[in-house]
Amino acid sequence: MQILNRVRQTETGDANARALLGDMLYHERRRGEALECWRDALKIQPQHFPALRDLGLALLEQGDTKEALPLLTRASEARPQHLATTILVARLNAKTGQPEAARQTLERALQAKPGNDQLIEGLASVQVQLGATKGAMELLSRNTFEPRHQSYSLLRLYQATRLMLALEAAGSKNFSEAVREVELAAKPSANLGMDDFAALDSARLHCFLALLKEARQDKQGASQSWKAAAATSDDDVEGEGLFRAIGLWKSGKSGEAEKWFKEFERLNPRREQDNSVEVRTQAFTLAGLYAAFRQDTKGAKVNFGKALEADPTNLFARQGEAWLEAGLLKALPIAEP
Repeated sequence: MQILNRVRQTETGDANARALLGDMLYHERRRGEALECWRDALKIQPQHFPALRDLGLALLEQGDTKEALPLLTRASEARPQHLATTILVARLNAKTGQPEAARQTLERALQAKPGNDQLIEGLASVQVQLGATKGAMELLSRNTFEPRHQSYSLLRLYQATRLMLALEAAGSKNFSEAVREVELAAKPSANLGMDDFAALDSARLHCFLALLKEARQDKQGASQSWKAAAATSDDDVEGEGLFRAIGLWKSGKSGEAEKWFKEFERLNPRREQDNSVEVRTQAFTLAGLYAAFRQDTKGAKVNFGKALEADPTNLFARQGEAWLEAGLLKALPIAEP
């Protein structure tokens, strides 16, 4: 640090020394001095990648996304092949309601790293956020992803995209195609490189399949799907337990379902206050679906809105809200007493 300080005083044009000194000062928790060093480095060399990245990350850690994002964006432009920075910038843009900027960031990075799994997954997610659902599925379908072990992000993206495509088909009254999309969501293709665990029976998908069958007046088929949801094993509040419980109710096992709902009503409000954005978003999404089940359409809209306010990139929240607005959750509420 003494040497770097001396260089800083004597070499007025050395951006590297200032950036390195900033790193050391930050490590020593002298954060104000570190920020000053990185800013000095950028005055000398505005596109200095380490200074841009480190200053942006430090500001982000302080909660200053407004100043951090432009710095990190400049860093990703200076070195698009630096995957971690590029993906971070794309996620920040997407989460702050700027999906078009996220798309541009990811497409620029793909020019430097064509075929990269993480970039393609990120771009597909942004495409769904932008409403380009078919384009997202094309990206997922034509890329062969490397095998991954117990990673849910790609599975969730694939399922949410299929559910949005099902909504588009149902909007055109093509319920056969809508049902096919949900059935495909339950059977990820080999090119996605997922474990066998990804093919576990999903109560969520059975419920949405039942809703589509109800919409096309296929009562027998809907009954089979509700029963299939009830027969799944995941009954966790953090997982697909809500969908299983709805399946139980719709299959005539209201007593067992109400027992689960009572526990959900106790636990989910706590999760809505959690420090984790991911936990809060999931809690509000489930609260939206539960409100729809309890014939509270207004409450459903409010909770889906809260979920997307917490995380605009959450595709299951976006899908739930879209299905609600399209009237495809009409069969979800319990029957009147």
